[in-house]
Amino acid sequence: MTDAEVLEQAVIDLTDDVQQNRQEQVLDQISEEAVVLRGLISTGMARYQLEESLRISDLNVEMQADGKSAKAHLRANGTVSDRGSSGVQGQRFPSRWNLYFEREGDDWKISKIERLSPTSGKSMPILATRIQ
Repeated sequence: MTDAEVLEQAVIDLTDDVQQNRQEQVLDQISEEAVVLRGLISTGMARYQLEESLRISDLNVEMQADGKSAKAHLRANGTVSDRGSSGVQGQRFPSRWNLYFEREGDDWKISKIERLSPTSGKSMPILATRIQ
């Protein structure tokens, strides 16, 4: 498998881990140095449930020339439910994402996640419950 194919599979595995609420496996894919991102992931997984109806499309991995970094772009459409009481109950959300990977030893780790508005393409907060 090429590095791009490995990263495509890593994105698919990540979405499955999120759907199954396997927080430890999700955090294993995030760089230890990305402390803020790891906190956002933990908060999001504790607060929201991503239903199994998630559909991934337009998954594209762009390897950087140095061979040590890459960016995966994807669209995801899925139903998100609130585990608590903030009012988000079973809403369907279209979304776009950029996941930035860095090679750490023999492994690829996510160093940054950027959520994009599905309509404007502008960056938006990862845990936003409204499309901007």
